[in-house]
This record gives sequence, C-alpha cells and structure tokens, in this order.
Amino acid sequence: MKQQELADAIGINMQSLSKIERGVNYPTFDTLEKIMDVLEVTPNELLSGEWKFVQQAEKRGMQVFTDGRTPKCRTETRTL
Repeated sequence: MKQQELADAIGINMQSLSKIERGVNYPTFDTLEKIMDVLEVTPNELLSGEWKFVQQAEKRGMQVFTDGRTPKCRTETRTL
C-alpha cells in the first residue's frame, strides 16, 4: 500500500501521515485505530514494529479453517 492510499483510507493528508511515520507528530487514538483497521494489524504489531505480513489469501484461509470451531483443551481446576 502506498502512503497516499493509506492516508486516504484513514482520512488524513499525506503530509500528516509522513510526520507520524517520521516521529515528528504523534497520531490520535482514533487515527491509530483507523491505521490498525486498514492494515489489519493488532496494536502490538503496529507499535512494536514486529509486523509479520500474512498475505490476504492466507489470512482468509485461516479464518475459514478456524471459523466456528473452538479448539478443545483439557481444563483442570486446582484449589489453593
């Protein structure tokens, strides 16, 4: 995604986005939420810089694979 495309998608001008990327300005919480939505990343991925790119087809494939299924796990109750 190009910088202009991201700026348009989140509703700010390209200069403002550039300043956020360079650390000159800080984004509002609302802008951070929009960036996360558009890029489909978690807050940890966005803020840590450890974004692991997953192609859209892979992401959708995993959603189909896991949709409606809950992994079964054994639970154990302990008293203290």
